[in-house]
Amino acid sequence: LDGETVAGTARGILHGTQPLAWRTHAGPGSNDLTSVSAEGGTLLVGTFDGGAWLRSEQAWSALPAPSGEINDVQLEAGAAWLATSRGLARVEDGKLRSWGALHGLGSEHVSAVAVTRDGLLIGTTAGVQVFDGVGFAPLGGESGMRNVYSVAQAGDIAWVGTLEGAWAVKGHTASRFRYETGELPDSWVNAVAVAKDGRLWAGTYDGGLATRSPEGTWTSFTEENGLPCGWVNPDALLSLDDGTVLVGTLGGGLLRVGPAGAIDQWTAVDGLAGDDVTGLTRDGDTVWIATRSGLSHLQITSAPETSHVARHP
Repeated sequence: LDGETVAGTARGILHGTQPLAWRTHAGPGSNDLTSVSAEGGTLLVGTFDGGAWLRSEQAWSALPAPSGEINDVQLEAGAAWLATSRGLARVEDGKLRSWGALHGLGSEHVSAVAVTRDGLLIGTTAGVQVFDGVGFAPLGGESGMRNVYSVAQAGDIAWVGTLEGAWAVKGHTASRFRYETGELPDSWVNAVAVAKDGRLWAGTYDGGLATRSPEGTWTSFTEENGLPCGWVNPDALLSLDDGTVLVGTLGGGLLRVGPAGAIDQWTAVDGLAGDDVTGLTRDGDTVWIATRSGLSHLQITSAPETSHVARHP
């Protein structure tokens, strides 16, 4: 076009008189991340529409998957579990196996997975199931639990974050906690995490954060009482050994919140890849942070006031 080269890209139109050249990078195929899992130096990330990617020995590779929409990921003894919008998938040694409605999965929109001693906890729009590698068993009986965003196991209790509250599930028995009954700042629960001492953390859609002590006392942290951002992203909670929790928010970056209300915050100004934090996982003293703008890591060996965030390609 009049001596110019014009190219359409995902970020707009490029044009110029100089020849265009392909540029590549050594990271996953998309920076728009949904989730991250780490195990022994191996990293697994899921993306919004670019599939799942594994980093082993410093090299990234794309994994086969039934859908490019990856909602959650978990590593287990070298195998990659993928929660996708078209079922549950497992990739090991490059080989894909997937499960859907024909195999007993309640819904093929799988939103959350968690590895437990009893099997794989699976959250879907139809509720929660346990997968033992062979078949699927429902949890919660006739509770009516639906639209699951996050799952976590604490002993023999499964905690579940849903559109209509947080649930404590044991076998076929389920108890629900909601804003309407006074336990939560919002009934839409995107994320749940359980600390070593049994403390529950629950992150909501836009109402902030709540914690339940091992004795059963609830406390809320909201924007009204100092929380920098009240929107916690699905499954973006990670409890730490010191009793605090790391919180991934939509627009407020990464928070660390203590049971008494002490708050630390990291944003893009501090080196975080992006302020929309979508996933968290720990590998030794390193916390990996998935964002919609790439991957970062946080070293947690130092005191809170000296901890730092580093970006990663």
